[in-house]
Amino acid sequence: MAFTGHCGIEADISGLGDTLPALFTEELGAVIQVAAAERAAVEACLAHYGLADCVHYLGRAVSGDRFTLTARGETLYIVTGK
Repeated sequence: MAFTGHCGIEADISGLGDTLPALFTEELGAVIQVAAAERAAVEACLAHYGLADCVHYLGRAVSGDRFTLTARGETLYIVTGK
């Protein structure tokens, strides 16, 4: 997403529970990028298949090449490409 789209990411993992387990969990999961205009349709689709309770909003794509990861207001990791 960000790498091929040439954009940065601001992600907040606060909603995933404790920080270390959230970063290193071995549970099955996926991250998808959804346009704001399509959010309701994607939520409806996930709800239709019983996945509404599995959804966590992590962040957004931003211009530039900076990846920022935060949790509970604390910056955990920042990397800038190039």
